[in-house]
Amino acid sequence: MCGIVGIASKQDFSSKDILGSLKRLEYRGYDSYGFATDSGILRKDIGEIKLENVGNFRTSISHCRWATHGSVTQENAHPHTSCDGNIVIVHNGIIENYKELKNALEEKGHTFRSETDSEVIVHFFEEELKSFNMHSAVEKFFAATKGEFAVLLLQKGSNKIYAFKRGSPLVIGVADGMNIIASDIYAFSNITQKAIFFNEDEFAEISSDGYEFFRYDSKLSHVEKDIIKFEWESIESGKDEYDHYMIKEIHEEPKVAERLIKSLKYE
Repeated sequence: MCGIVGIASKQDFSSKDILGSLKRLEYRGYDSYGFATDSGILRKDIGEIKLENVGNFRTSISHCRWATHGSVTQENAHPHTSCDGNIVIVHNGIIENYKELKNALEEKGHTFRSETDSEVIVHFFEEELKSFNMHSAVEKFFAATKGEFAVLLLQKGSNKIYAFKRGSPLVIGVADGMNIIASDIYAFSNITQKAIFFNEDEFAEISSDGYEFFRYDSKLSHVEKDIIKFEWESIESGKDEYDHYMIKEIHEEPKVAERLIKSLKYE
């Protein structure tokens, strides 16, 4: 399982901040990572997450990857970008019909840079947003896609993060002056203990000012969501004396199981 984190904040934060939240998810496994910002900054690399500082911004999405489609390269690392560079996405899950979608997009002139199934998502939205608004494009994506996904989408120059899921976990952490979207509450449990969990086939528009949720059932319809208060021990997760996170998890299976139960019981 890969990890994703997005932040929409009223105050500036640095790449170290979002990468720090992403690093809390490294226990899931990783072979590469990356992040993108609303100003167009894009960084990705292979190996362990490095807490580099490349500037300050208010909206960003990030991802740490455990390869399923494609080898471990910078091109296969997330985020993936549209041909024009104005749309970026991060994705957890597997797009089962990605070859069919990819072939159709290539016939329309899209050029793919990676070997991943995830890249079809960004090209899909680049194509649909030429003729439709975001809500219609999301409806088309839900209808056309087979498989599991948790996706964060960011457009250059926008302070909104678009998030949608089917079969893969996704949750918002509600904090003072910011909203944090992640695949696991542990990404933000050191910042806030207020969370909103996505249900199946839900889509949300998230900014620093708030969020709006919709459920897909042939069309998107507005839904109200409850904020849930969760409890979490204030501990840090690192490799400790172990060389790799996988070895650490083997030795700490009871703790990992407890973390999973605490996360899932709020869904």
